[in-house]
Amino acid sequence: MQQWLLSKSEDYKEKSDPPEGNPWAPASHQRHLRIDGIFERSQSIVTDSSSLNAKAILQRLADLRQLWGLLIEEKEKSESAGPQQQANLPVSVCPMVVSACHSDVRPVDCLPPGERAIARHEVREIEQRHTMDGPRQDAALDEEDDMVIIYNRVPKTASTSFTNIAYDLCAKNKYHVLHINTTKNNPVMSLQDQVRFVKNITSWKEMKPGFYHGHISYLDFAKFGVKKKPIYINVIRDPIERLVSYYYFLRFGDDYRPGLRRRKQGDKKTFDECVAEGGSDCAPEKLWLQIPFFCGHSSECWNVGSRWAMDQAKYNLINEYFLVGVTEELEDFIMLLEAALPRFFRGATDLYRTGIYTMGFFLKLSLTLFVCNLRNLCDLKFLKELVCTQGKKSHLRKTTEKKLPTKQTIAKLQQSDIWKMENEFYEFALEQFQFIRAHAVREKDGDLYILAQNFFYEKIYPKSN
Repeated sequence: MQQWLLSKSEDYKEKSDPPEGNPWAPASHQRHLRIDGIFERSQSIVTDSSSLNAKAILQRLADLRQLWGLLIEEKEKSESAGPQQQANLPVSVCPMVVSACHSDVRPVDCLPPGERAIARHEVREIEQRHTMDGPRQDAALDEEDDMVIIYNRVPKTASTSFTNIAYDLCAKNKYHVLHINTTKNNPVMSLQDQVRFVKNITSWKEMKPGFYHGHISYLDFAKFGVKKKPIYINVIRDPIERLVSYYYFLRFGDDYRPGLRRRKQGDKKTFDECVAEGGSDCAPEKLWLQIPFFCGHSSECWNVGSRWAMDQAKYNLINEYFLVGVTEELEDFIMLLEAALPRFFRGATDLYRTGIYTMGFFLKLSLTLFVCNLRNLCDLKFLKELVCTQGKKSHLRKTTEKKLPTKQTIAKLQQSDIWKMENEFYEFALEQFQFIRAHAVREKDGDLYILAQNFFYEKIYPKSN
């Protein structure tokens, strides 16, 4: 994103009289100077961040917001309105348009005008790219380009942090990222939406290779007669830690969208106090989530405390998932994915370790601009961290105001049969992940390294002449 902005800046500087038909041509010389000035001020965000004061930070953030809007406006004016690529994706209250790679799938008619313009621009960009590449509907995709990954994210398991890495890599590795946006984040689809979803995933060639992510429970594609099923991956977390994180997230949000009002905002009660008082938001029943997400769409999966559901979840984890990691060892999960699926994850490990200014950073920045209003909703400390944290894993997401529970609180929750089942499933997943890792890496000087290919072919008959 940084390089893209800088390249557009150079375009404006070098082309005082741009050729006719240039989609980035300014409407007038005055507008040219205005945009050029914004570029020069905005560049200091990454070149001189150490000396920024409060006023300068706010000005540069405002510049980026204004710059993005101006560029989109210019492109909107110069392009004729083309047909929008619409996906018949499920369980949405308004039409869905896929914005591949750059942002989430969003219900475009429900977006504010500025975001709607960005979404339209991104969709047309996809259409133009595929038009230049030639029609793909009638052409057979090679094996790697025909690949689809589904990440049916369990809430509060570092899923946003991991997904941001996919967004950061999609342009470089040439695949599409699509968010599965369900009404009210309902993880269970209706039967008719299951059919639509399966059809979208398997037949939408323009979005292949594709990385789909969303808070949905496992769906068995085989029951719909699909020959080539997608690759499922997931990450799970210690069940009590996940519940604590979700509890505070509902009240205080996180550093990803700090200005967004949360459902339980204003409730200052700690998790310990909630458990002591027997509150509903911290009840053992709230632990029941990772098992049903892996179990699927059967009614018994969502029957809290069902032994059948846990057995089915274990079966699916072993037989239907390519790899399931754990939040506590996320870097190793990313390393294994890069080794096994480089088509999607080439460069993911280094990105996770270094946390550079990439698309995920600017998506986070842009989203903050829209939500915060920049006058009184953005905390100065957060803004400085947002702008000045190069090398600090800026793609990671952290829940705000989270307080660790006491040993007494943990002991009380661990008395529940529901915790025992969710923990058994977590330990089962952890054991499988550690087994896979042990056979894929070696340790040297405290660091892990992926093993080279450890097999070869011999005694090949009949002999070729």
